[in-house]
Amino acid sequence: MRGLRVEYRLVDQLPLSQDIAEHMHANSAYGGVAIVAKHPARLHALLRRQWFELIRTSGSPALTPQTRQLHFSADLLHSSVAADVTIATADEFLLAPPICRIMYVTYALSNVRLRQITGFMPEQALVVLYEEPFDE
Repeated sequence: MRGLRVEYRLVDQLPLSQDIAEHMHANSAYGGVAIVAKHPARLHALLRRQWFELIRTSGSPALTPQTRQLHFSADLLHSSVAADVTIATADEFLLAPPICRIMYVTYALSNVRLRQITGFMPEQALVVLYEEPFDE
């Protein structure tokens, strides 16, 4: 993961979806987002709910209208081109590498697999690695 910034997070108090939503909110101007998840559809539903709740309650002037209206997708092969936030398994991202500036990895991957799915990310992009336990 040469040239990438790496951040390690441990989620033990908040639900995973809430932690990701808050982190995305804090880094909202950074660019496209990819999320590596064991169960993309489940995380998709939870994350959308958390994101829209966060936007509704925050009223942050730093968020642009485009950021407020993020398009989430857990259907990598059909709608990832138009998605701002794409959620898929590592195997799916190997088939269609994500174009993103932030990648959240929510489960343990081998170093080889991690290098494969982050290989198309631009320099100085951010990879957030979650360490278990979490409840989603």
